[in-house]
Amino acid sequence: MLNTTAGRRLEDDLAVIEEIAARPAATAKELAANLTALYEATFNVALDRYDMQTLLRCAPEIARSIFAM
Repeated sequence: MLNTTAGRRLEDDLAVIEEIAARPAATAKELAANLTALYEATFNVALDRYDMQTLLRCAPEIARSIFAM
C-alpha cells in the first residue's frame, strides 16, 4: 500500500478516477457529467501531495494500476 502525507494516498485518488471511469452513461448529459468529473479528478491528482520516496519505491505498481484502468 502507498503511504502518503496529510492522510492522502495515491491509491485512493486513483480508485476515485477508476470509479468515475466505470460509471455508465445513458444520455449525452450523463456522459458529459462523467467526463467532467473524470477530468477534474485526474487533473487534481498532484504528486507533490504524496511521499516522494513511497512514489519512487512503488512506481512499477503505480504504473500497472494506471494502465489496468
